[in-house]
Amino acid sequence: MMDQDGASYQHNSVVFLYQLAVGSAGLALLCRLWLTAAAQLVVLNFGAGFIGSLATYWNP
Repeated sequence: MMDQDGASYQHNSVVFLYQLAVGSAGLALLCRLWLTAAAQLVVLNFGAGFIGSLATYWNP
């Protein structure tokens, strides 16, 4: 179902990136890829923070 005013898209993107960071880093840790896990946590968390900080019509 689509959000008619698009207000939840930014929040959903941030939540998705945080979940992706945890999931992919967890998988990398299971495979003992330490550098990959650390890089995913850093890059995806900073990406989520950047997207969350963008000013939109519903998040000035």
